[in-house]
Amino acid sequence: MKSKTFFYVIILSCLLLSSCVSGGKGDGGMVHGFVAEGYEEVKAEFERNFSKRGELGGAFTAYVDGEKVVDLWGGWADPKKSRPWEEDTGVLVFSATKGVSAMVLAHLHSRGLLDYDERVASYWPEFAAEGKGEITVRQLLSHQGGIVLTEEPLDQTDPEAADRVLAAAKPLWTPGDYQGYHVGTIGFAMAALVRRVDPEHRSVNQYLQEEICSKVGADFSIGLPEEYPDERKAELKVFSPLEALFHLHQIPKGLKKVLFNSKSLFWKTMEGDTVDPNSREFVTGEHPSGNGVGTARGLAALYGEFASGGKRIGLTAETLREVFGPAEAPRLNRLDRVMNINADYGLGFQKPDPDTGWFSPNPRAIGFLGASGALAFADDELGIGAAYVTNRMSPGTQIDDPREKALREALYRCVKGSR
Repeated sequence: MKSKTFFYVIILSCLLLSSCVSGGKGDGGMVHGFVAEGYEEVKAEFERNFSKRGELGGAFTAYVDGEKVVDLWGGWADPKKSRPWEEDTGVLVFSATKGVSAMVLAHLHSRGLLDYDERVASYWPEFAAEGKGEITVRQLLSHQGGIVLTEEPLDQTDPEAADRVLAAAKPLWTPGDYQGYHVGTIGFAMAALVRRVDPEHRSVNQYLQEEICSKVGADFSIGLPEEYPDERKAELKVFSPLEALFHLHQIPKGLKKVLFNSKSLFWKTMEGDTVDPNSREFVTGEHPSGNGVGTARGLAALYGEFASGGKRIGLTAETLREVFGPAEAPRLNRLDRVMNINADYGLGFQKPDPDTGWFSPNPRAIGFLGASGALAFADDELGIGAAYVTNRMSPGTQIDDPREKALREALYRCVKGSR
């Protein structure tokens, strides 16, 4: 898989650091958009991202009960500060793509075409090789299948070849006993399922566009079509390894242990050629684990649809109960065998941490983080669908990135204050 192995991207997908730097003068004035009455605090925090927290360019959008209450964008679309971030600027969101891919599976579930408790091999017989015959869709989507390594790279431009490589993979633990972040493989597995379950055998992105995005007006694509203008896509400012060194003390102990062990499973999942995430190659073909490009408005519209009942796209009450159910705990413990920290997953989504409350105080919430610090989530209790995107890849954390955290916490205060 070409894109999974880009060093800086993967490090950011897995390192849980923390960073906050000073912004450039005047950037705080480059904020556009609107907030509904009662949400002024969110705009103030968005402006502080530029004046105090080192933001380069970004956007934040939130829906509450299906109504758009925040829609902000600002800053620069490139590190040289030659292009302003426009209303329709799209940006690569890395692993936040996984949550959108999971929405496609949820939609197929609502159509009665996919059963989360059915064996993956029932839909994809070749997948049963190497002892994978009993892995259920639920286990696979919750990172419990143990399929974190493959003998050959997975090529996002050749789905059939990727299917063969993934089908031949051998689980590294008894499926269901443990969990471990399937950094890149989970997206290819979801893609293979979608093409087999969908009666029209569409790709993940084709299904997403035709059945979901078109109905909610969401600007989001897994991979980019050739006609997508380069000037619409923000250029990422990638952190340097030297910057990351200044934040090593903030790495959780468990992750630090595997990070400094070159033979760890963590590093084995990172091996391969490197691809610049700003290159066209990175977004050529569909990589449902990590090459989604879109606006904060597009991501928030998708999560807002799930948070408000999914009527426009035909989600059933049963599907929503499944998706907004508790985290899918493995049989033995929560320790992520790749990351070496406790984690929570459910049906293709990340779930809130019960110890810290990240990313929502509602344990039923769903979302997914991206390597840049992007985060999109849905809280069915308060009807919130929100998304933050950025082009400054911090050498710090995605979990509670200071920029995203300030916006999210302000949003929750405003929502609760309006009730």
